[in-house]
Amino acid sequence: MPMMPDPPHPPIELSQSFDDILKFMGWSMDAWKAGFGTKREIFEWAGATKFFNPALFRSHGEGFTKVKADRKMYAEFVLWAEEKNAIQITGENSTKRRRDHQALRDAALIYFNKKGLFDALARERDQRATLKRVFSGSQVRDWTELGDYWKGVKLIMDAVRERLGGDEGVLKLYDVEGEDGVKRVVLEEKERLSLAASRDETCPAELPMKMEDDLARRVEDLSMR
Repeated sequence: MPMMPDPPHPPIELSQSFDDILKFMGWSMDAWKAGFGTKREIFEWAGATKFFNPALFRSHGEGFTKVKADRKMYAEFVLWAEEKNAIQITGENSTKRRRDHQALRDAALIYFNKKGLFDALARERDQRATLKRVFSGSQVRDWTELGDYWKGVKLIMDAVRERLGGDEGVLKLYDVEGEDGVKRVVLEEKERLSLAASRDETCPAELPMKMEDDLARRVEDLSMR
C-alpha cells in the first residue's frame, strides 16, 4: 500500500486499491498483466510515470546510501536511472522533469481523497503546539507567580478550561485576543479562586476562613472570662 511520507510525523496511507494506484501513477495495467521479458522492460514500465525523477537515484556521491547486497535488482534499477538522468541533463527536457514536491504531494492527497485528513492532522498538530506554548503549566505558573504550588496551577487551568469550553475554547480566545487574552482569563480565575503562592497542600483559599474561625474562637474565650 502506498504511504505518503510526512516527516517527522507518521506517514499517511493513501490507498489499498492496486487499480487506483496504477491509474494515479500512470502505469499500464495491460503491460503489467502481460508481464515483462527483461529487467529493462520492468524499469521502463516503472519509469513511465510522470512522477519519475531519475535524479533521485544515485549509486555514488554525497549523501549516497549503499544499496544492500540482497537488493540486486534495485541496484540495477538505480544504474538504469542514472543513465536516464545523464541523458536528460544534456537534453531539452531536463527542466520539465523536475517536479515540485509540494504539488506532487497535493495531487496524491486530492486523488486519493486524503487532503481533508492531511490538513486536519496538520491543524491538530499546530493547535497542540500553540496550546503548549500559550497555556502550559509553566506558562500559567509564571503568569500567576504561584512558584511551586502546582496544585494551584492545575486548579486555575481547570477553571479556565471550564469557563472557556475546554482547550478548544482556549485556542479560540487566543485567535481573537492573543496571548494577552489568555493571560487575562488566567489571572481572573486566580483572583476568583483566591489563590496565592503556598508550599503546603492546604488550599490558600481556605486560609482566610481558618484565620477568621480562630479569631472568632479567641474572642468568644475572652468574652466568657
